[in-house]
Amino acid sequence: MSDIEEPRFNSLADRIKALNQNQALASPSAVPAFRRPPPPPPPTVQNKVADPFPSPTDKARAIFTWHHHNIDYDWAAFSSGCVRPMTPDDVIREGKGVCAGYADCFEAIARRAGLQCIVISGHGKGIGHADLEPGQPVPRENATGHAWNAVQIDNGEWKLIDACWGAGSVSNNRYQRGFSPQYFCASNEVFGLRHFPRDKAHFLRADGRTPSWAEYFLGPSNGPAPLLFADFSKEDLSPISVSPAGRDINAADTEPVRIQFSRVVSTGHSASEKLSLISISFASISVLAHALSQEASEPLLASLALSGLAFVLCYAMIRWLGPTFMKAGFRGRDLCKSQQPEIPECMGAICAVVYILVVIAFIPFPFFKDIVAATSGGGNKDVVFTMSGSGPEHVQQGRLLHKFPHNKLASYLSAIISLQCIALLGVGDDLFDIRWRYKWWIPGLASIPILTVYFVDFGVTSIIIPTPLQPYLGELFDLGALYYVYMACVAMFCPQIGILGHFSKTLGLLLVPQLFNFLFSTPQIFGLIPCPRHRLPRFNPKTGLLEPSVTPWTPGKQPIMPMAYILRLLGTLHCVSVTEDKDGNFAETSNLTLLNLWLVLRGPLREDRLAMEITMLQLVVGLCGLFVRHRLALLVFQADNWSMLSA
Repeated sequence: MSDIEEPRFNSLADRIKALNQNQALASPSAVPAFRRPPPPPPPTVQNKVADPFPSPTDKARAIFTWHHHNIDYDWAAFSSGCVRPMTPDDVIREGKGVCAGYADCFEAIARRAGLQCIVISGHGKGIGHADLEPGQPVPRENATGHAWNAVQIDNGEWKLIDACWGAGSVSNNRYQRGFSPQYFCASNEVFGLRHFPRDKAHFLRADGRTPSWAEYFLGPSNGPAPLLFADFSKEDLSPISVSPAGRDINAADTEPVRIQFSRVVSTGHSASEKLSLISISFASISVLAHALSQEASEPLLASLALSGLAFVLCYAMIRWLGPTFMKAGFRGRDLCKSQQPEIPECMGAICAVVYILVVIAFIPFPFFKDIVAATSGGGNKDVVFTMSGSGPEHVQQGRLLHKFPHNKLASYLSAIISLQCIALLGVGDDLFDIRWRYKWWIPGLASIPILTVYFVDFGVTSIIIPTPLQPYLGELFDLGALYYVYMACVAMFCPQIGILGHFSKTLGLLLVPQLFNFLFSTPQIFGLIPCPRHRLPRFNPKTGLLEPSVTPWTPGKQPIMPMAYILRLLGTLHCVSVTEDKDGNFAETSNLTLLNLWLVLRGPLREDRLAMEITMLQLVVGLCGLFVRHRLALLVFQADNWSMLSA
């Protein structure tokens, strides 16, 4: 604690914000910095440290940071075994204490600041702790030797914090100050990896689970923890971020060793992430400003700029709002990680909201020229025009609304309405787990607005017949009402894509991977082969790789003869992984999906590598589809829409 002096920073909030890795804090107008004695009693500490901040979270974090600046760990007393009981006043007056002193002092200041706070005692993996060697037995439970706090922050959430470990550490038998924000910012689940409370109710995990002593002592790696060098916490990494944490490696094994980062400890962004997001934001805003400054609007540039801003918003908001979704019950387990950590679900709702807002914000750009033409030179309503046409001349004042393409705007707005309906379907599915037999029809209903606009403004239900078939079927074939059924089915099969107004033939070429996946899956979809609820690739925790998921067979339950022949043929072509028993019966066959097919062809892959390769496959197929549509179309059609556009 200290007397008041002129601060080096504008406010204590700026100082605490910097120490907390620039996480946002309230910023009062004038808060003093601190230097050494004479110290005031805890009520004065509370007045100068916590009162300037409005929220419980900011108050707690200010008190946490104050301990780093003003209380040193009493290593001399601890190492000599001469630790004496100390009151919070004693700790503040002497400027030192052990873990119990930190915890009692934090509680005293927090309570006087109006916060709900308790002291928790138990075991901590601190000084003197050593990880167990493989095969070494777990010692008897002894939840003693350390103390920390639980404080109630915003929204009534109880947060575990360790002001002692957050203030510094002991190295070479000397205490060294070193601010460690992870002992405030870490989730209660991560905090519990190094803290075992005497009262099991004080784990305060979001999932309500109580880890056992053996689980706590062995840790997520079930043995020695990974060695992490440098200041790994600044990149939001923790010992559970590395998967697998440990692995036996045969010296003669030629298989490459793979280590992946699987989890971060907080909702913040690393320094490199922040720099990248800020750079993309500035670049997008610059491009958008350039598009707005042109006499004629640049809708393509505006679309690219808004897409960049949408990416930044989605990336940041998913990280920020993840804990909020988990607290509301939208959580699941990452099945492709060794520890299967809990992760937030329903993140598509964030992307959907951002996308819809960006699509709405884009409306003025494609219609900029039409808006200028329709507002008679910038909206001057005093300008009078004499209009002439097939009928008698008449005078019109102000806007030339007949020049504005209302039909195009109506199509655009109807697409937005359909997108909103389908976004609601996605949220409803996450809330209520709607069965496929019911939600299959909802995209068709959501496409009604755009089908209605199409019927009113266009009404074309004919399709062009390929040139070789025209002598037999004619140039056009009218589908009538079936054309609208086709459009609704496209929306059902791929809801977001089916309402964007692409030419149908181009859309079909872009969806070749999805169409192939559907056709490849038909034996399981129609029940010819057992179809599990989830056919995603399975994760092998020993290798950290994804492998094809399988359908098990028993000698009494084998596929019917045609399907058995097809499965063996696909196995010969290396399209399906087939395992047979000694009698020649099917034991396992890989599930019929594009992802499993890719893993059969390529072998086991990391999750990120599989995602990248499938994305590149979609990109290549899309480019090939565009080439076929605009370079080879004249082989089967008399005209191409690209050449029509150029003309």
